[in-house]
Amino acid sequence: MPQQIPEREGPRRGDLRPLLDGRVPMVVDDGAGALTVWVLAPDAGTWTSTALGNVLIEAIDPAGAVLTRDPSTLAYDLVALA
Repeated sequence: MPQQIPEREGPRRGDLRPLLDGRVPMVVDDGAGALTVWVLAPDAGTWTSTALGNVLIEAIDPAGAVLTRDPSTLAYDLVALA
C-alpha cells in the first residue's frame, strides 16, 4: 500500500537544482538565521551572492529569483539573484 508523502515548504537542505541559465544556487545559513544565496556560474567558475537576511525561503524560481517570507509579518517578497 502506498504511503502518503507529507507536504514540505521550500527547498530541502542540500537541494542543488540548476537555474534555467545553468547557474547553480546554494543556500547558506550563518547559524543565526540570516540566509545568503550563493550562485555558481559553472562555465566561468565564479560565485555571486545575494544576502536575504532573516527570512524563510518558500521557493527558488528556475528563472533566477527566490520567493521569501518574513517570519514576523508573513509578508512575501520576490528577490532576484545576482
